[in-house]
Amino acid sequence: MLQDAVPPGPYREMIPSLASDIGYHSYDDFDPKPIAAGSLAQVYHATYQGEQAAVKVRRPGIQELIETDLQIIRRLIPIALLLTPDRLHFSLRNIADDFERIILEELDFEREAGMMDEIRSNFAADADETIRIPRVFHDASSERILTMEYVAGTKVTNVDELKARGHDPTQVASDVANAYLAMGLEHGVYHGDPHPGNIAVDATGRIVFYDFGMSGRFTPARQSSVVNLYLAAVNRDVDAIIDELIELGALDPDADRTAVKNVLQLVIEDLEGSETMSWQQIIDEVIGMLHDFPFRIPPDVMLAIRVGTISEGVLRQLDPEFDFLATTRVFLRKHGFVERAAHMKFIEMRSEFESSIWALLRLPTKLERELDARERDRNQHDQFTVRYQQRMSRSLGYAILTAGTLIGSAILATQSSTYAAIGILIALVFLILFFVSTH
Repeated sequence: MLQDAVPPGPYREMIPSLASDIGYHSYDDFDPKPIAAGSLAQVYHATYQGEQAAVKVRRPGIQELIETDLQIIRRLIPIALLLTPDRLHFSLRNIADDFERIILEELDFEREAGMMDEIRSNFAADADETIRIPRVFHDASSERILTMEYVAGTKVTNVDELKARGHDPTQVASDVANAYLAMGLEHGVYHGDPHPGNIAVDATGRIVFYDFGMSGRFTPARQSSVVNLYLAAVNRDVDAIIDELIELGALDPDADRTAVKNVLQLVIEDLEGSETMSWQQIIDEVIGMLHDFPFRIPPDVMLAIRVGTISEGVLRQLDPEFDFLATTRVFLRKHGFVERAAHMKFIEMRSEFESSIWALLRLPTKLERELDARERDRNQHDQFTVRYQQRMSRSLGYAILTAGTLIGSAILATQSSTYAAIGILIALVFLILFFVSTH
């Protein structure tokens, strides 16, 4: 009931922000009765420059209230950490930080307007024209006020009314699923709050998305990893699943791959053995089985998982037999992701093959160079040995000559002091030559 039916606040409380940010008389007409009310804002019907508009107004005082709540959460986190196992500390801090970031982003309507423009632009080339994103009137928008195109539609879970208007609920479910897959896997920017109050079907059967306050964005690297993870899951490639979990930062690179592989294989076997397999089951099984490993889910990936679990619940109200994995498999094949992955794998294998061939072709040359180098080393070693032996022989000779001259001088000293002195001088010369030859 709180998705789009929060009790509205008094209209008089909304006037100050309207008058301050936009100018109360900027609208041709403004209905003071809200058409929708949420926890952060209320939406009114108005006419702006001759066009029907929906005006989203942030509730007064809500930012201060949220900042107070966030302060309380920050103070409670250290206490909560004392009561939880060490392996959950990172996840707990992550949840708190992620909640704070997302809730503060939801308060910024200028950011929401930018996301709406980007997502609308991404679907502009949609040949089937199955998706409709309301236009933003930027001249009448601010951080607290968002004025956009008014688009009427039937609530996506109102199955009876959809049928009465000639819409096939099964086709609607397929269109919604394909829209989310396109946003996440192709565009990298996605609507992050797919509850029934934010999705409708217009008169022509197009899917209309409202409320882009909670929206997410993948970096190109993250988007590529998410695509590869979907492909690996569809193909039951456990090794590739582990590689992408590590690439996404969800699994520690030092985790025991063999143990993780065994766990994931058990998950796949359990899920394949069940008659119906849902996205929620997959997430519950994987997180439950990997609970004892150094496993964590990055904030943007967690938001994408949340999109999957909520949207799947909505889609199964439209089509009780809706199969998320089967729809994903068809989408990946239809949009060329399977062929692209196969092509990339082929290029990778070809590159490795070419590298191996070049390595083999260069092997004889490398072997010849190695043998030449070893021969040079051996020759240099032999030359060094010869020079060393020559030097040692020379030094030994000088040592013998020095000793012999000294002995001879000592003998001559008894006969002639002159010859003895000459002998000692000669011995000193030989001694100097000895020292020189040893250095």
